Formats: sequence, C-alpha cells, structure tokens
Amino acid sequence: MKLAPFLAIIVFTLSGSAEDERKHPIDVKIAAAEEKAGSTVEMRQVYVDGLQQWDAELNRTYSELKKVLKPKSFTALQGAQRQWIAYRDEQLKFLNQLYSEFDGTMYIPMRAAAEMNITRSRALELSRQLEIYNDHSGR
Repeated sequence: MKLAPFLAIIVFTLSGSAEDERKHPIDVKIAAAEEKAGSTVEMRQVYVDGLQQWDAELNRTYSELKKVLKPKSFTALQGAQRQWIAYRDEQLKFLNQLYSEFDGTMYIPMRAAAEMNITRSRALELSRQLEIYNDHSGR
C-alpha cells in the first residue's frame, strides 16, 4: 500500500502551506520522493532528507540576510534566530513525547514530517524576509 497520499495530506496540513509555498523546489522534490516511497521506512527517510534540505535552505537564506542587512537589523535577526532555535528544540521535545504516546508505524513518518515542517516554516519565513528586503531596498 502506498502511504504517500495519506502522509502528503498530513504533511501539508501540518505545514499550513499555501499553494505558492507548495511550488518551492524542495517541496517538489519531497512530493516526488513521497510518490516513490512504498513503506513507512521510506516515507520517514523522505522527511529526514527533506529536513536536511530545508536546513540547508534556511542556512543559505540566513547567510544572504547577513550579507545584506545593516548591522542593527542583522543583530535583531540573530536574536530572533537564537529564540527560534530554542523554540525548535522545545517543539522537537514535544513532538517526540506526543508521537511516543501512539502505537503504529504510521506515526514514525508523521513525526518526521512534523519535525521537517518546523524548519521548513522558518526557512520560508526567512526567504520571504529576504525577498521583501530585495524588493524594497533599491538593490
């Protein structure tokens, strides 16, 4: 049984993604990998790989913002990012606790998807901020 349709609904429900976000190249790769996955192990790996891709995107965007922002703005971003990391870590603890309460292998990829979506959301948020900066800074 292919799990991709069921889990894809869950992933994008958890992420609260808009149609525009769905078209991000990383989302396209993840959707293609979901279609190919035929087991919970493979689905979990899709989201583990997706987390790595979103983390790299987050770091890339953060580095871009560091290059273009004025020092005061970057210092504010740095503080916000530190707070986000603390939030992420606490949210991961919560997700691990939450999903450990359920029996069944389907919760393994569901947890991995939820974990991925935390970083995905932040990466997209930083991307939007970089886009706003680029659109309005006269660059």
